[in-house]
Order: sequence, then structure tokens, then C-alpha cells
Amino acid sequence: GSLYNIENKTALSKIQFDFELSKKDGELALNAEELNSEKQARLGITITLIIILASAFVIYRYYLESLKTNNILYKLKSMKRYIHLLLFRLTANYFFIFPHPG
Repeated sequence: GSLYNIENKTALSKIQFDFELSKKDGELALNAEELNSEKQARLGITITLIIILASAFVIYRYYLESLKTNNILYKLKSMKRYIHLLLFRLTANYFFIFPHPG
């Protein structure tokens, strides 16, 4: 009877050890999966931030270019007004100096 009990205890211990070992393996696999998931989340956040920063940079560059363009257009409008005024005065002076017969 005691040999039978020893064999049962040994078999029970082996089964319990195997169960604990497979439980630990499952926990390790779960931990590895969580770690992998965290790495993927960090990578996704990093890529998203890089895209946002790059987009902000491009938008800012276009904004600066539009400011330059608007400044150039404003100067051209001013020059156009000045040229119209100058042509008007030249024309008026021409008719004043050389009156048109009529």
C-alpha cells in the first residue's frame, strides 16, 4: 500500500509540476504578447507624431510662401496705382502743353 501511495504522490506531483509549468509558459506568452502590443502602440504613436510634425512643417512653409506672394501682389497693386497716376499726369501735361485744336 505504501509503494502505491508513493507512486500516486509522485504522479500527482509530476502532474501538478507540469500544470504549474504550463501555467508559467502561458503567463510568459501573455507577457510577451503584451510587450509586443505595447511596442506596436509606441511605434504607431511615434509614426503618427512624425506625420503630424511633417504636415505642420509643410503647412507652415506654404503659409510663409503665401505671405510672400500676398506681399508681392500688394506691391504690384501699389505700383499699378502709381503707374496709372503717372500716365494720367503725363497725359494731362501733354494736353496742357500741346492743346488739342478744337
